Amino acid sequence: MENPLTRHEAELIQHSFNRIEPGSIGIAHLFYQTLFERHPDMVALFPDDMTRQKKKIADTLNIVVNGCMFIHKLKHSLEELGRVHKPFKATQKDYDAVIDALIYSLEKQCIEHWSEETALAWRKVLQYISNIMMSV
Repeated sequence: MENPLTRHEAELIQHSFNRIEPGSIGIAHLFYQTLFERHPDMVALFPDDMTRQKKKIADTLNIVVNGCMFIHKLKHSLEELGRVHKPFKATQKDYDAVIDALIYSLEKQCIEHWSEETALAWRKVLQYISNIMMSV
C-alpha cells in the first residue's frame, strides 16, 4: 500500500500544524468546542472532564502530522483506533462532523498560513484515517 498523500500534501499538513501552539492542546480545545456547538448530540459520547480526551486527540494529531509522510504504515494503529471507537457506533456522518470541526479549528489556529490547498490536504488525510477506522 502506498501513501495516499503526495509529498507536497504532507508538507502542507506539517507546515500548517507547526504554526499551532506547542502540544496542540489549544487546537484540541477549539476542536471540541466547535464539534459540540455544531453537534450538541455528540456531547453525551464524551466524559464530563475533557482533559484526558483533549490530550488524546492532541497526541493523535501529533502522530498523524509526524507520520503523514508514511501514513499508510500506520494502518494497523488506525485500525486499532477504529476498534476502540466501534462501541460508540460512529457513522460516516459522525466522522464527517469530526473532520469538518477539525479542519475549521485548524484553519482558525493557522489563519495566516492556511489555503484551500492546505484544507484539501488535511481533508484527504483525515478521510483516509476515518475510512480505515470505519473499516473494522
